[in-house]
Amino acid sequence: MMRRSLWQAGPLGIAATCWLLVASAVLVQAGAFGRLIRQKDSLYHRIFVYQQGSVVTLQFGRPTSWIVQSQVDLSDMRRHMLEYSALAFGGLLYQPEPERVLVVGL
Repeated sequence: MMRRSLWQAGPLGIAATCWLLVASAVLVQAGAFGRLIRQKDSLYHRIFVYQQGSVVTLQFGRPTSWIVQSQVDLSDMRRHMLEYSALAFGGLLYQPEPERVLVVGL
């Protein structure tokens, strides 16, 4: 039996393959950050907070977004879950004694 390539399957075969890829990505994402513990609409975005074990994740936008805004491990608050949080203190090299600091996130 001769196998057909994806391109020989035509537009319907290509569309079906693309749909399966998107559907599987959404299903994987649905459980990637644990269970949804809070959802709220803000003036600019929809806010989602997920928890998996001791790790809490903050996301904006759509629930299927892969973009993580902030993440914290409640069992180890000193652990940097995202690279930017470790680099956030780099500003202290330029201003070692700031008068005020604003931290937004978890």
